[in-house]
Amino acid sequence: MQDEVNDINSKNVRGNTRDGYLNCLVHLLEWIKLNKPEVLHTSFRDSAINKPLLETFLKQRNCPLLNLAQLDVHTVRLFITSRKSEEDTYFSFTYYKQYRSAIMFLFKTFEHVCPPTFTSGLKTFFAGLKRTVTDQKEQGKSKLVEGKRELPFELYCKLGLRLMQIGGKDQKWELAYFSFFYGILCAVRITVPL
Repeated sequence: MQDEVNDINSKNVRGNTRDGYLNCLVHLLEWIKLNKPEVLHTSFRDSAINKPLLETFLKQRNCPLLNLAQLDVHTVRLFITSRKSEEDTYFSFTYYKQYRSAIMFLFKTFEHVCPPTFTSGLKTFFAGLKRTVTDQKEQGKSKLVEGKRELPFELYCKLGLRLMQIGGKDQKWELAYFSFFYGILCAVRITVPL
């Protein structure tokens, strides 16, 4: 019965979000293992840290993989600051927000109350980090565009033509869909240079 409760409780986060959190937590735990091993649970200190092992600890819930009381804001700040590109520049701010969310997910999973000083310390640090990332972009040290690359117009046209060539019973809807998004694409292409 408890396994079923744990299973239901673990589904409060979407699968792909949970997977992203696990990746972030693996990075965090690897960094802690090298820089502050006393925070880790003893069984983690000598073993390889990976997602399946992390998932096992998350399912147990009564055996935290690290001492959350010893995980202080300073440690998290140092870890986040260490996550930079090969050019020694910061990634996008969204990249770092996922780490913050993963850490908060860890506290929630083990039903550990996050101290107010920890929360306010993270809030202050992330506000400064956001300004730092923005300044870095303004100085030309990192790319200005974030997110997915835009679909080249030529490729969009080829896909639309291929869609019309395939035909089928839903061809009128496919053509309507293509035409609708062609209009949106044209509007976006006009406003992008502004």
